[in-house]
Amino acid sequence: MKIRTNKIIEKNKKGKKGVGLGLVYPSAEAIEIIGMLGGFDFVQLDGEHGLFSPESIDEMCRVADGFGLNVIARVPDISASTINSYLDRGVTGIWGPHIETAEEAQALVVASLYAHA
Repeated sequence: MKIRTNKIIEKNKKGKKGVGLGLVYPSAEAIEIIGMLGGFDFVQLDGEHGLFSPESIDEMCRVADGFGLNVIARVPDISASTINSYLDRGVTGIWGPHIETAEEAQALVVASLYAHA
């Protein structure tokens, strides 16, 4: 099994920024176009404002992976079950909505920890 490289983190380590686009609607086709255009590092799914089913996330992550794009997601809430649902489908980064306190930030971090076998 090949471990994915997080292009955003790799670029940040070099003092650069990752380049990507955000989607508020499920579309594997849009991700395919982004991948074919080239020059992008990631796609961001806005799960707070968009309606993404588990199946659509699966498909978008699969297509993005084929083009070497990372998928990050703004999740609708910071519950561990919601975050794990996104991570289980191949999302490599989580963006929590409405984090206003240190406790909420810590809860997001804990919920985002994902152990690989």
